[in-house]
Amino acid sequence: MKKRQDTAENLHEAIEQTKKRSPACGNILDAFGELIIARTCFRQELSLPDTDDALKPDPIRFSQGLAVLSGKTLTFDKSLYLKAAECLFPAMEKGFPKAARDIHAAKKAIAENRLSPELFLQALLSGEDEIFLKTGKELKMAPQLLRFVMGQMMKPFLEKQAEMLKPLLQNLQWHKGYCAVCGSYPELSLLKGETGERWLKCSVCAYEWRFVRANCPVCEDQNAKGMELLFLEDRPQERAELCHVCKKYLIGFDLRKFPREIFLDIERLGALHLDVAAQEKGFFPMAESAWSVID
Repeated sequence: MKKRQDTAENLHEAIEQTKKRSPACGNILDAFGELIIARTCFRQELSLPDTDDALKPDPIRFSQGLAVLSGKTLTFDKSLYLKAAECLFPAMEKGFPKAARDIHAAKKAIAENRLSPELFLQALLSGEDEIFLKTGKELKMAPQLLRFVMGQMMKPFLEKQAEMLKPLLQNLQWHKGYCAVCGSYPELSLLKGETGERWLKCSVCAYEWRFVRANCPVCEDQNAKGMELLFLEDRPQERAELCHVCKKYLIGFDLRKFPREIFLDIERLGALHLDVAAQEKGFFPMAESAWSVID
């Protein structure tokens, strides 16, 4: 209980500090703040079974670019889904009051077995939208809202699964710009260590993997001249990485330049000015974000 309380307090403080640095992001931080706290605390307390042998990667196929969860089916105990709903849905209802009735209806449908979290889990991994359209129609709920709600509910499970798979992947070769665990594109580019190694953070399961510093993760263009960095002079630790070949962009943080410990989920919301600047220049995000799914 104390660990949960300490985590919540630290995140609350980080949110307030980010709001002071980025006042224009205050509303979105207010909307997502409680959800980020609830999701982080739930993930910390979430306990999953040991990794099934079926999820252990084949080194050769993995090195050729086959993500661990590609074509695999994930299942978790129903009681864990119910706990997730109890923990996360109130935070979503509070953060998005206009959608609170629909969010509550989705929670009720899960409890009554009218909505299967596992179907949505597989849809999120495969990128298929049909289940969101079909179920949204049945629940009289906008498909994009349903996608947001179920995506947030499933995120702690996928993050915990990726965390458990990490030791199995440490000594294997992976050179792709998409996630080694779930196959999704990154939401962040991170520079770490004395030499500024570049790491990518998955938009779905939060797995981090090393990647060539000058290459675009989407088109894998190797021409450094095709990449452009967009940043504010007074905030050089934050930048948008623009690819002029595929017209995609990725938000990046140079962790060596932050004078303090940061929480990436919160810091990412404080950098939305870079999204605006990149999109005004005609670039598109590499991965779908939660704030672009829900209005």
